[in-house]
Amino acid sequence: LAGRTDFLYVSDAKLCNRDAMGHIDRHHGRFLTVMPATRAEVGEFRRFIAKNTPVWTEVARRPGRRRGDLDVVFFATPAPSPSVEGYRIVWIRSSEKEVFDAEARRRAIEHGRVALCELDEKLSGPRCRLKNEMSVKAAAEAAIERARASRWVQADITTETVVRHKQQKRGRPGSNTAYVRIEQQRYSVAAVIADDVVRDDACFDGCWPLVTNDTQMTEADLLAVYKRQPGVENRHHVLKGVVDFVPVYLKSNERIDAFAFLGYIAVLVHALIERELRRAMRDADLAELPLYPEDRACKGPTAARVIEIFEPLCAHELVETGEVLKRYDPELSKLHRHILDLLKVPATTYLTAQTASL
Repeated sequence: LAGRTDFLYVSDAKLCNRDAMGHIDRHHGRFLTVMPATRAEVGEFRRFIAKNTPVWTEVARRPGRRRGDLDVVFFATPAPSPSVEGYRIVWIRSSEKEVFDAEARRRAIEHGRVALCELDEKLSGPRCRLKNEMSVKAAAEAAIERARASRWVQADITTETVVRHKQQKRGRPGSNTAYVRIEQQRYSVAAVIADDVVRDDACFDGCWPLVTNDTQMTEADLLAVYKRQPGVENRHHVLKGVVDFVPVYLKSNERIDAFAFLGYIAVLVHALIERELRRAMRDADLAELPLYPEDRACKGPTAARVIEIFEPLCAHELVETGEVLKRYDPELSKLHRHILDLLKVPATTYLTAQTASL
């Protein structure tokens, strides 16, 4: 598509397969992608970091999301060995993701423990239908799986024999009444936390691997390029969400190309509106605009919101017997005129030709 090879193809984990990476590499292109967690290299690094301490180098830093939050720091370290295909692997660690991973694991363990406690209460009830150890084990594993805690939580099943006696025949008991001994199995479950696995996984918190065939870029450059990918993904969101580019059932290649071209133009217009407005705000030293309802401030205006603000504007004509008696132009608010000034669009664009000439 590009017709050249001097580009860096940045993609998500779908690119990380032998055929796709090999195709780009054989044609002298460059790629950067995320390695999925199912790859053997990820498991190897997980085991490596549990027993060793890599040399992490700070490659980026940004302020926290909220006031008072600590800075988000990114570290990088080269993998001990390349990928199976022979490509370079760089491991990234984020201080923000490290906290997120630890909290996600804590919640999963707690949900698994609560699920087993609820199952134990059910087993102690008089009408429990789980009558054998296999069914209890299956129910416990299913409860842990639903909590997504199978890696850290296991079920400890204990069996207790409860003995009771029952009259052999009905009637009032007496000195010659015969009794039958009945043994019944009662089960209980308890959560067992795999502390060693939790400890090893804590060493891996906040880490994810990048794989590339570029050998010249530094770890900081690779992270910076990878961090730009969400901007491209945001355009995909505009295409599928805002523009509502849905599947169409066209049979002609020409019509398909034309329809896709219109979608491209719509996304391009959205991107240009956002770029020009944000650039104008920066030049005018404006940190925000009151674009949200109730005049709440917006630091990053989107084209969708700008179009939504201008959408109610419309002109009206008073017509009698086919003759236009009067034209009513839309009333531009102060916010409308401010946005038009920033975008360098004259307000006369929203006036009829007759009014604009006066």
